[in-house]
Amino acid sequence: MAKKVNGEWAVETEMMKCAPSTSAGKAAQQSIYRVPEWAKNTNNTKAYQPQVMALGPFHHGAPNLVPMEEHKVRAVVRRLTKSRKTAQAYKDAINGVAERLLAAYGKDPRKEWPAANNRKSFVEMMVRDGCFLLELISLGLTPPPDDDGGDLFFNAHNYMYMRGAIISDVLAMENQLPMLLLQTLLRVDYGTTPNAHTDGDVGVEDQTDEKINLRMLRFLGRQWRPEWVRPLGLHPLHLYHSSLTYGGPGEPEGQGSMEEIMPSAVEIHEAGVHFHKSETDSLLDVHFKHGGMLSMPALMVDDTFEGIFLNLLAFEHLHAPAGNTVTAYVFFMDNIIDTAEDVSLLKAKGIFNNYLGSDDALAKLINDTLSKGVVMSPCSVINKVQHEVKKHCKKPWNKWRANFMHTYLRNPWVFISLVAASILLLATVLQTGYTVAAFYQASATRSPDIN
Repeated sequence: MAKKVNGEWAVETEMMKCAPSTSAGKAAQQSIYRVPEWAKNTNNTKAYQPQVMALGPFHHGAPNLVPMEEHKVRAVVRRLTKSRKTAQAYKDAINGVAERLLAAYGKDPRKEWPAANNRKSFVEMMVRDGCFLLELISLGLTPPPDDDGGDLFFNAHNYMYMRGAIISDVLAMENQLPMLLLQTLLRVDYGTTPNAHTDGDVGVEDQTDEKINLRMLRFLGRQWRPEWVRPLGLHPLHLYHSSLTYGGPGEPEGQGSMEEIMPSAVEIHEAGVHFHKSETDSLLDVHFKHGGMLSMPALMVDDTFEGIFLNLLAFEHLHAPAGNTVTAYVFFMDNIIDTAEDVSLLKAKGIFNNYLGSDDALAKLINDTLSKGVVMSPCSVINKVQHEVKKHCKKPWNKWRANFMHTYLRNPWVFISLVAASILLLATVLQTGYTVAAFYQASATRSPDIN
């Protein structure tokens, strides 16, 4: 891989095969991680932790999150009332997959949360958190009336104000719940509880994975496509990641090569590159066509953008099977955006919907926060796009065009001076031509007739 350090390239390995990473054994079962200090973005270390509610064992019992526990209990009651099942039915089902749920968290729960060694406590926590999240999903899709029994949390009015914080917590890396947990609880609701000795696949319709994935994606505000929904997602953050990286391989076959940093949006635009919004919102839908058309997906940037992308980057950093598509895209955007002027250009082309308040704020977010520590694999399809764009910019005509625009067209006064000088030069040439023509005409008139 190559890393950008003080504007230069640092080569971490001399040669690198473009092959997907693989994991083996029990380590491959882990998909939820505590983000180590060395992997955190120092500008926003809180982005990986819940701020309103704890889901799962990592932050269970944190003093600032305890007030939400009473709402979890009420969520279980609501769930039982609607499903007409017993609490014991939920516990029995979760007990059957408890080891698989624990495996998703690796070794940390048993070391840092002693209650994880108590199977009963762990199962009860999973039931509470799972029912709570399922109720949040239902609330997000079909909000109840404001006067929902005087409920202080599960009502449309309060949910409207808390939705942003809720989504941020549901997507925090250290606050993930396995989708297996939600699926198991839903199977109890549908009367198709899994058998613990058959990996939970007995008596379940083929659409079960699709239904739970679809519900979660809709709750997270993402559209869905058939290719996202099978198999069952690992957890909400994984599903969100999948909804941004669909449509093709993140790393092509073959040997990669190191590349220079691509010029900024304004610079490549001056070299004749035209920006175009991609047909999809997949971060893999980045293409450069001969003739100078660079297409990129449109992104909406609001107050939640920073936290979500920091967690997506952490997920790719810690979970090798996730690939590095988001990381490569952030690296690409860091190259293409240097100033607010670059943001303004891309915004005008429909690439960004910026709700941060200013173009300078978005430029700083990408340059100073998201891009910290990101790397670009030479095998990435986005790296190939960078190579093609740079080749285009280095062609003599495009290079001359860029230099001309940069020198004369950025400053209106310089441009006016250029026009004035051109007019003066043209007038001088015309005057000289007129003078020469008049001289020869006069000479011809004065010449004697040799006949």
